Amino acid sequence: MRGQGAHVLLDASGVSLTRALAAPVLPHVIKPNRDELAAWAGEPLADMAALLAAARALQARGVAKVVVSMGSEGALFVNGDGALHARLPLPPLGPLGVASTVGAGDAMVAGIAAAHVAGLGLAETARLATAFAVAKLGMAGPNLPERSGVEALAQDVILGPRP
Repeated sequence: MRGQGAHVLLDASGVSLTRALAAPVLPHVIKPNRDELAAWAGEPLADMAALLAAARALQARGVAKVVVSMGSEGALFVNGDGALHARLPLPPLGPLGVASTVGAGDAMVAGIAAAHVAGLGLAETARLATAFAVAKLGMAGPNLPERSGVEALAQDVILGPRP
């Protein structure tokens, strides 16, 4: 698909991730979580330096953007322009807190795709994708967050250089 001009965003794990990353043509963007990236790398990736090194290794092989989701620790966004750590300090999810973590990674992928279509840079992508994921945490089931809620959360995302 990439050879035909399509932009490919991959969110996979296990054998699927391994095979995709062993292919001669790699996706433009991948979004593994910490454990998925560690399994691919064959080592624990216990700190940010190790996560960044694994992401940079993928970039050296041809992946333009690597986003590593890290649960409550936020996400690491890496491209040729740099690396950013994005997080929200305390998710404003109402009195019940986290309704479900199911779908948060998929929501982050949706945010990455939306940012790509809008032509956003690394910082704006990190804000939007993180807001998509956090907004989904407050919702159980196959529900999507309201656009206004995602946009409000995006303004509260804390961005920092890679720790």
